[in-house]
Amino acid sequence: MENLLNPDGSAKTKLIYVYDKNNRIREEITVSVKQQGIQRIYRYSYDEQGRVDGKTVLDADRNIVLKDTIIMMNMAIGRQG
Repeated sequence: MENLLNPDGSAKTKLIYVYDKNNRIREEITVSVKQQGIQRIYRYSYDEQGRVDGKTVLDADRNIVLKDTIIMMNMAIGRQG
């Protein structure tokens, strides 16, 4: 868990991380201290090699707000056979 601080040093929001069985971040949850509730949820997906290949933004009710897909290009730059 991480805290984002106000200028007076009090916590503004908290970040909670949920990990999958491979110890990768599955969800990043932003919680408002003042409003005492979830503001936003970021859900991550990974490819077969363990690289992040997608990020979905959810609201507090877990409705999809935005979905990004990361496209990896497998290029052999400067590699000679």
